[in-house]
Amino acid sequence: MVGFSLTELIVSICISGFMFFASLPFANNCLDYLVRINIPDELQGRVWGLVGFISQIGYIVAYSISGVAVDILGVVIGQGVGRGAAYVVLISGICLSVIALSIPLFGSIRKLENSDKSAKNQQTE
Repeated sequence: MVGFSLTELIVSICISGFMFFASLPFANNCLDYLVRINIPDELQGRVWGLVGFISQIGYIVAYSISGVAVDILGVVIGQGVGRGAAYVVLISGICLSVIALSIPLFGSIRKLENSDKSAKNQQTE
């Protein structure tokens, strides 16, 4: 996402956009895997409904905040709304990177992945 905002060259925007969107299926599959192995089968419908609801509410909040932020940043930096949008994407990309790099530090997330291994070991015994 940071690559979107670094330059106005269409080639750079297309390459960074492709790289970002090409990584999304892997992230979505990881989430799907962790939910399927850690949530009982009879509760998965409710969990996926809640995940969908939260993500849809997140869209509304993100679009509302980013629109206002683009307008404000465009005025503050004096380069217009286009560069304001680039800075919002840059800030979002940096926040996403920080979150991605901090995930391994959370033991509770590592336990989710390891719970599948212990379940398989119990099944084979």
